Amino acid sequence: MRTLLAFLLLAPTAFTVDHGGKPTRAVLREAELRFDNMLQKQWPEDPNILLGTSRAIYIEGYGVVMTAEVNLVTGPTVSPFNPNISKESIAKHRDTKMQRLPRLRELVKNGAVTARTWFPEVADNDNLVVGVTLLKYSWEDASGMPTQLIATTQRKKDAAVKLQEN
Repeated sequence: MRTLLAFLLLAPTAFTVDHGGKPTRAVLREAELRFDNMLQKQWPEDPNILLGTSRAIYIEGYGVVMTAEVNLVTGPTVSPFNPNISKESIAKHRDTKMQRLPRLRELVKNGAVTARTWFPEVADNDNLVVGVTLLKYSWEDASGMPTQLIATTQRKKDAAVKLQEN
């Protein structure tokens, strides 16, 4: 009878999340879709912001790394009918990109924090990294703009989030 009672009391813990496991490919894929959705919702007037889809990998002993490539602003294109991009278009493109950059920084940081809930099976001291590479056109003035934004945190609830810009 004691054995049965002990089993009934401990059985619920057998089905709880094991912090320290590794996420399945399905869990990683779901996180990719969630991060894609976060990126695509930011600027609905510019629907081609996400280039390709996000990618997530789990590195044993380190944690989860998610990456995406983003085009913050769709730029004017060179064509036979528009062989040169005007200085005004280049300046407007830069201004729009610079206006959107602070929101992207926050989005990348928030993605790392939100990822804590996406990967309940990883250990609390595992890292969660969200990195975004920014597309730059050959004609654009990209001075002072980062090429990558990388947010790093740990899965534990109150871990600090570090944002690195390359």
